[in-house]
Amino acid sequence: LENSKGQVKPITFKLVPDGENGGTLIMSGKDVKETSMPFTYINGVVSAAKIEEGASMDFNMNFSNTTSSGTVNLDYLGGGAKIQGTLDLKK
Repeated sequence: LENSKGQVKPITFKLVPDGENGGTLIMSGKDVKETSMPFTYINGVVSAAKIEEGASMDFNMNFSNTTSSGTVNLDYLGGGAKIQGTLDLKK
């Protein structure tokens, strides 16, 4: 982890809907274990959360006609390592 501090690591988030109100969010990237989790879509907000092997993640993204942005937070071992990020949609 120490070698990764301050380094940029692009991560791709893919939404795979299975209906009007949710589906599966897939997170992947170089040197990142591909992870999937269910998401919900309610009132223009996509939300997902997962806890696995001491790590927790939450993902929230607001969609509107003009902008789409959100946040992602990862916490490993209750504060041992944290990642906080912002998201901007690119079409």
